[in-house]
Amino acid sequence: MASVKDGIIAGIKAGFIYIIIASIVNTAIIYLFVTEITYAFGDAETSKNLTIIFTVLSVDQIRTILILGLLFGVVFSLLLIKYFEIIPRNTLNGKIEFMVIAYWLIFFVVIEAYGLGSAIIGAVFYFIAYVIVNLLLALFFGKLLKKYNGKFISQTS
Repeated sequence: MASVKDGIIAGIKAGFIYIIIASIVNTAIIYLFVTEITYAFGDAETSKNLTIIFTVLSVDQIRTILILGLLFGVVFSLLLIKYFEIIPRNTLNGKIEFMVIAYWLIFFVVIEAYGLGSAIIGAVFYFIAYVIVNLLLALFFGKLLKKYNGKFISQTS
């Protein structure tokens, strides 16, 4: 039987690794598409505007990933410990994938689309790359959660 302490430690480990990798990948995506994003928001494509938008988006993205990685690493681990039977799916893998896909859908599709607003049409390639890469990162986050939580949660907890 797993304890809350085990869940918190496992969630922090998984969240921290996710933060490092997701921050690097998302900063690279922003770097690749900063010109399209600047154009979509109607700003002139000067190096000053590109630098400002890149910095603002990168810092915002890393802050968001830091909060979500640590928060959801711990929350998902505690949910697996306390509510294993309630979470849909039959296996530990299925339960973790269900949770991270819901996490991805809410935080990286719906909220990002809302944040970009009407500029999403101009930045459609950024949005598509952002959504796909963050889906893969969310699935990776699920693998990290399984690795660190699988040690003390059995398939039939």
